Amino acid sequence: MKQFMSVSEYSRHAGISRQNLHKHLKTGLLVKTNDKKIDVKKADQVLSILHGDKIETLSERNDYLGEKREAEARYRTAKAAMAELDLAIKRGEYIETKKVQDDLSFVFYGLKQRLTSWSRSLPPKLSHKDDRSCMKVLGDETYFILNELSKGVKSIVKKSKKSTKKMEWR
Repeated sequence: MKQFMSVSEYSRHAGISRQNLHKHLKTGLLVKTNDKKIDVKKADQVLSILHGDKIETLSERNDYLGEKREAEARYRTAKAAMAELDLAIKRGEYIETKKVQDDLSFVFYGLKQRLTSWSRSLPPKLSHKDDRSCMKVLGDETYFILNELSKGVKSIVKKSKKSTKKMEWR
């Protein structure tokens, strides 16, 4: 086997296209000598690293290439994760933080209003009642407030789904 080969010879030797070999030369993964030839031993080591084969003796350059390959793989993984997140947002699987904060603010405000209104509404209902009747009145009032709030939360959820669908059509 020759120690140095031309691009055409090496592409046949390695079983890859000349275009792919030129791409590797352009990115710096493979390097030509001053005679415009490719060092077969070094190129074989680099291509085996690119294809995931383990080599016991790696030169400094090949260590760099392995690290570069790992970094590129991490970059592609991160890019794919971002694409999945964008798709999930477009599908309406996520809600903006500001929207959630506004909706919770609305719910908590309603709860506060209902609970503070107890000071005006409960005394007439509780006057001249025994303990058992007072507990029933308090239970009924609590149920009423929670029922109203749950209806409010359901309407908020419906509104957010509608607004998400409107955002998809824009």
